Amino acid sequence: MKKFCIFLFLLFSLSSCFSRKTNYYMLDYKDNPNKKEISCEIPSNFIIQVGPVEILDYLKRDQVIIKEGDNKIRISDRDLWITSLDNQIKSVLKLGLSKYVTTDSNFKNKSVEICEYPCMNLRDGKERLKLTLSVNSFEYDKSLDKVLFNGTLKLYFNKNLLDSKVINFTDDLSSSSYEEITKSMSEVLGKLVRSSVKMICKNN
Repeated sequence: MKKFCIFLFLLFSLSSCFSRKTNYYMLDYKDNPNKKEISCEIPSNFIIQVGPVEILDYLKRDQVIIKEGDNKIRISDRDLWITSLDNQIKSVLKLGLSKYVTTDSNFKNKSVEICEYPCMNLRDGKERLKLTLSVNSFEYDKSLDKVLFNGTLKLYFNKNLLDSKVINFTDDLSSSSYEEITKSMSEVLGKLVRSSVKMICKNN
């Protein structure tokens, strides 16, 4: 009877493990009601290339990362990114830029051509603005109870460097659930979008 009880306990434990669902998360762009304060126009013959976005190796994983100390991170195989972190950053930047940057008001077509690196259809005759990003950290720090972002943003005109800026952002959390962590990371990317727009407007 004792062996049978042990068998049932093990069977129940295994079924509990397998029944736990896998959660997938994605970053998104949240519109800012004050976007007109930093919006700007660029000439209609320009294209904005977003990327490449380079992230450190420890961020190149499917799992959402939680930093628990200077030399320790925690990852869960049940809490995953829906796609790679660098691609999500590019997509959010592209969407955010399209909300702020328009073409010169003298032209009928007000939309800006924005593409994610690698851009497949860069047409001849287009001047290119290229926005690149190197990410050194982008995770939830449990000891600080904040999402941290550190990276370097660079803007090029064709192949010439126009501007470079080290970016540091933090965002407080209401709870340390994965839902709140990823929501906070999206808020941080909204700040990154606005910094990118300011850089483009300043150098236009």
